[in-house]
Amino acid sequence: MIMIMRSMRHVTKIGKKLMYLIIGFSSLITMVITGGQLLFEYRQQRGDVDTLLERVEVFLPTMAGAVWSFNESQIRLGLESLVQLPNIASATISAADGGQIWRAQSHQASLSTIRVYPLVHTIRGENRQIAHLEVVASLDHIQSRLLWQAAGLLLSNGVKTFLVAGFMYVLFRHLVTHRVEEMAAKVRGLTPQLAPHAMSFADPESEYPIRGDEIDEVRWAFDDMAQRLKMVIADLNARNTQLQAENQQRQQAEQSLRDAMDRLSHTMVELERFAYIAAHDLQEPIRSIVSFSQMLERRCAEALGDDGREFLSFIISESHRLSRLVKDLLEYSRCESQSLSLGVVDSNEALEAVRNSLSAAIAQKHATIVVENGPLPTITADPVQFHQLLGNLLGNSLKYVAAGQNPHIRVSAQRRDDGWQFSIADNGIGIEPQYSSYIFEVFRRLHTRDVYSGTGIGLSLCKRVVENHGGRIWVEPAPGGGSIFHFTLPDQSAIA
Repeated sequence: MIMIMRSMRHVTKIGKKLMYLIIGFSSLITMVITGGQLLFEYRQQRGDVDTLLERVEVFLPTMAGAVWSFNESQIRLGLESLVQLPNIASATISAADGGQIWRAQSHQASLSTIRVYPLVHTIRGENRQIAHLEVVASLDHIQSRLLWQAAGLLLSNGVKTFLVAGFMYVLFRHLVTHRVEEMAAKVRGLTPQLAPHAMSFADPESEYPIRGDEIDEVRWAFDDMAQRLKMVIADLNARNTQLQAENQQRQQAEQSLRDAMDRLSHTMVELERFAYIAAHDLQEPIRSIVSFSQMLERRCAEALGDDGREFLSFIISESHRLSRLVKDLLEYSRCESQSLSLGVVDSNEALEAVRNSLSAAIAQKHATIVVENGPLPTITADPVQFHQLLGNLLGNSLKYVAAGQNPHIRVSAQRRDDGWQFSIADNGIGIEPQYSSYIFEVFRRLHTRDVYSGTGIGLSLCKRVVENHGGRIWVEPAPGGGSIFHFTLPDQSAIA
């Protein structure tokens, strides 16, 4: 009971409805059942009174004889006997001529039933009514008993109804109402938030039910969520339409970019082809210039004089330089235009081949080339381009040394996650850090041809070879002087 009263302090709306329905229905059933029980009880007790009144007929012959003989003592004794019976309030005998009345009363009845009996006496063989007997039976005890029964039944049924209603409320709250409230709260939490421009289109009729119960709250939450979902879907459709338009524009831009790339690629191919053909065709006139200049020097040297021979020597020298430049351009163009012809390359053998090709310069400058940190690895690369790469790097290390200094070149390789990193360190004149990327551009030189010969294409060719293989190349100062050229060659399986 205490738990029910405590729970009633926080009665929910649906709980109130449930309690009202239980109490009202139980009260109606109680009243119907109580009425039926009281009616049955009334009929039973009224039947007892009627049975008692039927037994009064036993006294009628005696009473009729006493009235005929005017035996008042016998009449009064009979009346007193009648009123002594249960529920008999009074008995009255009235003569037929209305001249004489005898009466006996035990108590006053507020609710009664009256039964009249004729008193008949046989006179000369004929039955004549000489008087009548009026008996008043009290129904007060029946009324009182029925009222007490009704009060008891109503009180007991009311207590049972209240207890059942309270128990049903507590049970319903724990099993239904509490979960419905949690569901409504979760539904409100699941409600999507509208974009600022879509909130103005929200349904104004979707308002919180102030007078509704928990079911109405859940219904409102679902309706509100459905309304907001409609707004979100409409907003998503609008955004999808916008994204489709933007995607179409992006596709058009990508198509324009692809077309431009195709045109640029075609132009680059034509330029590379032109450069290759031009470099190849320039070799013949250059050789003719050199050849005829040398013939002119041999046959007409005395006639040219000192100035003429100096000019002719300058022409021959520049023709040789132009020939080397065109040759380097031809190799640079070929390196770009040719596809890789990959194969298994032993780096040690490739290094030995480059060393043999540079044997004259090595012997002239008393240079040493050593391999550090173990033998070089076997890699997958283009053998020709890898030979060009090592040849240019080692040739630069042999070339760019101070006067009177013997070149010392160290070659090493280290395994990386995606391939190999090669390093070629020398003790040459070094490269300042600000020129570390400048030197890999075509025709970029840090010194004049009078100091160090060359065309300025060697390192750019190295960069192109490395990039063709998917790697990168860079330079950094070596401790104690000189430079270290690093380049990486990824595993071709990783590139694929």
